[in-house]
Amino acid sequence: DQIIEVHATTWDGIEESEPFTLTLKVLNSAPNSIWDGEGITVAEDGDIELDPTLYFEDIDDDSLQFKVRGPLEISPFIQDGMIHVNLKEDYHGPGWIELKVFDGSINNSINISITVEPVNDIPVWNNVSDRIVKEGKWLFVDISAKDIHDGEIPLIEYTSMIEGLEIGMDLITYPNGSFKLRPDNSMIGIHPVKVLIKDSGSTIELEFNITVLN
Repeated sequence: DQIIEVHATTWDGIEESEPFTLTLKVLNSAPNSIWDGEGITVAEDGDIELDPTLYFEDIDDDSLQFKVRGPLEISPFIQDGMIHVNLKEDYHGPGWIELKVFDGSINNSINISITVEPVNDIPVWNNVSDRIVKEGKWLFVDISAKDIHDGEIPLIEYTSMIEGLEIGMDLITYPNGSFKLRPDNSMIGIHPVKVLIKDSGSTIELEFNITVLN
């Protein structure tokens, strides 16, 4: 608020009155929201950068101070005058940011809706190097593919394997892509093996060699 004092006298052309003081009090106006109500969309594990001065104005031209808060999954903060978020890893779904403004005497606030859209994360797996096995011996290859971020069960496809192996007999496969095999003496040599690991949005190809020794 601002106080203005006006000191004055009156004069009728002959005599001047005693001086008097007129006190005017100009009331401070609250910061006014100029937000259009539109929410914010951000990709999973992404970032937001918002200018808080685009959401409020002050007709008194007061200096504005801003604060933010939000749920743990969003974790908004202000850095270098801009609003940012620290999204929880792999979180997707709804959220909000409460933006508070203070002009030195009056507060105001708005709630900005946030939508975090999911992003496909590729499966993880054990890297497999070239392997060696003697004919007639079992070899276990640990791939252990899994989708720990999206919770999907990866699909496994063997596009190249040692020819002549019979599934369930001398080739045992597992849902996570791991397998074990027992080659015979007709399979001595170097054999390329290719395994595809798929989820709803990606395909990974593993390629390595299995050498069968006599």
